[in-house]
Amino acid sequence: MSKNKNLSFLIVCVLLVSSRTYDFLATYFYTPDLRNESNILVKIFNLDYTGLFFIQLALTSLVIFCYYIYLFEKYKITESVVLKNIKEFISFFHYGKKIQLSSFLYKSPKLLSVIYSIGYIVTYSLICIGFIVGTSTVFLIVSEKYKLFYTKYGTFTLYIILIFIVLYFSYSFYRKEYTKYLKKSNA
Repeated sequence: MSKNKNLSFLIVCVLLVSSRTYDFLATYFYTPDLRNESNILVKIFNLDYTGLFFIQLALTSLVIFCYYIYLFEKYKITESVVLKNIKEFISFFHYGKKIQLSSFLYKSPKLLSVIYSIGYIVTYSLICIGFIVGTSTVFLIVSEKYKLFYTKYGTFTLYIILIFIVLYFSYSFYRKEYTKYLKKSNA
């Protein structure tokens, strides 16, 4: 089992670094001065490629660390309670008790639960996002028709796709963890 986890960790990390590198290089070839970059962080912080590289490196390293925690650490609900649905499970997963959905906006979750969930959700989301955004940027370089589409609808469309990717992996993560919880609580 440990060999499988080690191999999974290596493969996912290679995919993550590859997708981030692909996106970074495609951006560089499309807009060497970052003038046409639509990444909001680049605009807010007025980044150049050196700054962008180090931010990407730091964030990718953080995500790899979180993925390591997700893959190799055990995080589970220790209280023996009956959780009737995934909504109750999510609140117990992050807070150790049932809370209202609105409480997610102002209560602090357990740090390990956040790291653990980031390890899955953000890692897999960034792999997909890196390849999608990188490919979109390559199309901007090679296709005038795509450039016209992107000028009108591209940024909005891309952000909608990215939001759906994060929602998909969030749902997938909580469904997977809830299923594991149900199996253990019924055993």
